[in-house]
Amino acid sequence: MAGLVVREVAVVRVPVVHPDPDDLVAGVLASGPGRHAARHAGPAAVRAALLAALAPFVHGDGYRLTDTVRVLDAAPPGR
Repeated sequence: MAGLVVREVAVVRVPVVHPDPDDLVAGVLASGPGRHAARHAGPAAVRAALLAALAPFVHGDGYRLTDTVRVLDAAPPGR
């Protein structure tokens, strides 16, 4: 692993709030996978599928999600 020693791996949960459906969809369509899906199925189909799949996460007028990421801390040996 590039001469590094792993010191810690942590799972971090980050709350993400999208104030409305347009904000949520815009974020997805701005991503590589979102653009790919929109090219193949069309933006309207992606929007409909996304909003249907994320219906359990509706909070008020928007959506409340939690991103889960892994954080790795590594350093050269002896540090």
